[in-house]
Amino acid sequence: MPSTTTLLGLVKHATFVEGVWFDQAVTGQSYAEIGIAGTVDGSFALRKGDTIATVQAAYRKRSQTSRSNLAILRSDDIVNGARCTPGLGASAASPPRACATHRPRRDPP
Repeated sequence: MPSTTTLLGLVKHATFVEGVWFDQAVTGQSYAEIGIAGTVDGSFALRKGDTIATVQAAYRKRSQTSRSNLAILRSDDIVNGARCTPGLGASAASPPRACATHRPRRDPP
């Protein structure tokens, strides 16, 4: 079966995941408000202007936003914006193992 997954698409998806877990989950803003793809599948899609440099820069910017969002939280804060868990402790740890695997998806909030 042919695949549209590319290495650059995987970096774009990692940028999306950063946005979901460390922006949408913390701020509660919609995917559109934080500027990420509206779906998981869409997060892999390359656009005409995407280059290695632009995709890397977007990932670095998203990672900086993640660090800034986490910096304002105390270690015992609970955030509820993530679509996959009722609460995520405010730590730099990876998302809960249950959500780290690809589970059935539902529409974003």
